[in-house]
Amino acid sequence: MYGKEEVISFRLAQLQYPPCSVLKEQLNLFACSEANIWKSKGRVDKADLPTEAIIPVYLPRESHITSLYVLHIRLTKNHCGINQTLIN
Repeated sequence: MYGKEEVISFRLAQLQYPPCSVLKEQLNLFACSEANIWKSKGRVDKADLPTEAIIPVYLPRESHITSLYVLHIRLTKNHCGINQTLIN
């Protein structure tokens, strides 16, 4: 589960760069009322994976917050590769 600080950061990034209607459709985005952020309903809903991997948060590519979050995950996971970073 994401911490309060992470959810607030995700919300700020999404407010700065909200998804357009095409992106909402392509990524199957929905507004998560619990956290008030956009999430994606993926195709792995029956997989034995953590909820964060099955229903990932939408992180806008243009946002500096997204870059910092990806760097944070990479550093805390001991410089893991691209695939491992995306999973986390």
